[in-house]
This record gives sequence, C-alpha cells and structure tokens, in this order.
Amino acid sequence: MIYNHFSTEDFWTQIKSHLVSFGFKALPDGVHFTIGFDPRSSYINLHLSKNGPDPNNKPKITIVKIEKEFLDSIAESISKRLFFKYWKPIDVQELKRKYRNNLSYISYSKVQDSALGKKMEYDIKELFRRSSEIRKKTRVKISPIIGDEIGKLYENKRDLFSLSKLLTKLPKGRLSGSDSGTIFTPDKVLNVIRYENQWFIKDATFDLMELLVTLTNNDLARRIVWKTKKALVILKRAQYYSDTKAFDKPIQLVKRVRPNL
Repeated sequence: MIYNHFSTEDFWTQIKSHLVSFGFKALPDGVHFTIGFDPRSSYINLHLSKNGPDPNNKPKITIVKIEKEFLDSIAESISKRLFFKYWKPIDVQELKRKYRNNLSYISYSKVQDSALGKKMEYDIKELFRRSSEIRKKTRVKISPIIGDEIGKLYENKRDLFSLSKLLTKLPKGRLSGSDSGTIFTPDKVLNVIRYENQWFIKDATFDLMELLVTLTNNDLARRIVWKTKKALVILKRAQYYSDTKAFDKPIQLVKRVRPNL
C-alpha cells in the first residue's frame, strides 16, 4: 500500500506524481497551496486554489511560474545559499581547547547501523502505526500526541545505556565524507553536520520572508508575498474559476538569453 495523503490536526499534504498540495489551519476554508510540476509543461508553478461546487471548475490563482530550464541553471547556487542561510560553521578546535576532555560525540550514522538504531526504527514505525488512523486506502491521519510518545520511547535505562556506548570523542585528523550527529559539552548540546573537516550548526529559524529573499531578492520576495495575500482575499469569496480568472496572472521567472554581439 502506498500512502499519498498525510494529515495532523493543523496540517495536511498530498503527494502525486505531478504535484504536491498542502494546507493548514490559517488558510481560509477549502483553500490550499499546490506546487505543480507536470512533465508536459516547461514550467513549475505555485498556485492557490479552493474546493468549490464543481471539482472541474475550481477557483485558482497562480502565484509564480518558474521555467524548469531556469530552475536547473540556478539549482546549485540556490542550494548553497539555503545551506549557508540556515547553517553556520563552528570551530571544533576551539571547542576542544575550551572543554578539553569534557567533550563527546554521537554519530547518527553509527546509531542507524547499530542494534539500538534498528530497534528505534522498528519502535517508531510501530508507534506511527498505532497512533495513525487510515481514513481511506491512501490517507493517513497522524495523532497530535505522537511527538510526546516518541520522546517516551527511550526513557528506559537499557536504551539509554545502549546509546551511551555509542558516545565517542570528537573525531580528529583529516576526515572524509559527511556525517551528522550531536556534540555534548558540560553546558550545551549541539546538533551538527560535518562535511569532510568542516562542521556546521543550525543557525536560523524558519521565516518565510527571509527564505524568499534568500532564494530571490527583496523586491521579488515582496511581490510574491503581496500576490499571495491578495489571492487569499479573492479566493475567500470565489466559487468558480471565472471568479478568479482575471487575477490568474502569475509572476514568471525565466532564463535570460544573452544576445549575440
């Protein structure tokens, strides 16, 4: 069985081969976002639509259309900008000097490969199965208390002891590949990722406007936010596509073609 619709008390998402839709409580009734990436189109689009009386004639306003070729050309640059927006480098040598022998590290890859890791994976799957309600063949509703239940899974001494055996000193020397894990000091816990000899820690909380500015620029980010807010107001009263057709004029992002000189 393949599930493609997941929901909690406050949020839902649906995943299909050509789109991802999602909605949350703050949106007007029946309104949701969709990211469309139909293989027959040369564009990816983000639009808002609303469930109306006629499923084939829904009100819809497209916020932005991005040419796939353009997106491919900037994908690497965007990935780097996003990474350095939310992760900052840390100096592990300074940590070693400051805390000396009072530092320990647990590698998530080692946890995953351990007997405890396999037990954790099984326990979490079982918890999701018990705490989720299958409403239709492909729809799953997740209980709002599942986060608390996951936290309780490893409060017993045996699992804590197994976890403690995976603690090591911070790796040293020339490192290769990548890893993620947690660094423990006497006064803080640092969730980190490592690429070769560079270590990073999460730096920023998620903010939609800051994310848009990172991906685009101030002016374009403001236009996208303004258009989204306007679309939400219009969709609140709309019943059919004819009610929104005049406003379904997206911002378009395309690859610039340099003229031959």
